[in-house]
Amino acid sequence: MHSTLMSLLYVLRRPLLLGLQSLGKKSGIHPSVSAVFAISRLQQLAELAAAIVRM
Repeated sequence: MHSTLMSLLYVLRRPLLLGLQSLGKKSGIHPSVSAVFAISRLQQLAELAAAIVRM
């Protein structure tokens, strides 16, 4: 279950980053800043999901 989640995150990471870069360009945020923010959010979500799986 956990490995499935991690592979899903890995697969989604690229389109998410591309989407965030275009969002950052539209809103005027520097792309790398929004990408770093998104990655930290993704890591938090992954940790939360892992904790739920362990329950």
